[in-house]
This record gives sequence, C-alpha cells and structure tokens, in this order.
Amino acid sequence: PQNSNRLATQLATQHHAGTMAEFALDPEQAKTFESLKEKLLQSESGLRLGKLQQDALQTEMRKLATTVRALEELPEDVRLFNACGRMFILESKDDIITDMTKQAASCKKDVGELKEKEKYLVKSRDESERGLRELFARK
Repeated sequence: PQNSNRLATQLATQHHAGTMAEFALDPEQAKTFESLKEKLLQSESGLRLGKLQQDALQTEMRKLATTVRALEELPEDVRLFNACGRMFILESKDDIITDMTKQAASCKKDVGELKEKEKYLVKSRDESERGLRELFARK
C-alpha cells in the first residue's frame, strides 16, 4: 500500500503540473481532501496494527502447538507445573494440554476477526484513494 501523503502528492503532480495557483483548492474541496486524507491515514494505520496483531497471534499459536507436541511425548502419569502469575500450580498433563488447546482456538478465532476487519479497512482505504483521485481529476 502507498503512503497516503505520497499518494496525495502524486495525484496533485499528475493532474496539476504547473503553478501553485493551479493547485489551489476551494474551501469545500480542501475540506473534502482533508477528510479523505484522514480516512486514508486511519485505514492504513489500522491495517498496519492489524497485521502486527495477526503476526503476534500466529506466533503464539505456533508456540502453543510446539509445546503441546512436546507435552504429548511425556508419559501419561506425569504431573507438570503451570505458571499462574508469579506462582506455579501442579496440574496434570491433560489439563495443561486442554488449556493450551483452548488458547490456540481463541487465537485462531481472533485471527479470523482481524482478517475480517482487514477486509473492511482495505475497502475503506481503496474508497479514500478513489475519492482523492476523483477530487484531483475534477480539478
């Protein structure tokens, strides 16, 4: 995705190569430009944040899966310590695996929600870019 400031500059130079007087926007167009630019910035910021959150959740899911595989190799009667704040609780292997499986399912659900939000933000960003292009095409 293009940086929104760079996009606005590119659009201005593509459609208005010339003097600054040619580039001057009337107050209504300036207001529209600012709102579209703000919407574009918010969409891009949301997309970056969502991508970071998805990456973190994917990493967490991989760690959980690796830990579960390692725990499954242990004997059935083994008891393990599970971290809880600043203390450790003695639990059965099955309880820990169940908890980790639930955490992984929660992470997967969160990733799905973030992907849906990403679709909305991409659509919003594209609409803003299209609006900026139309604004400068009219000028």
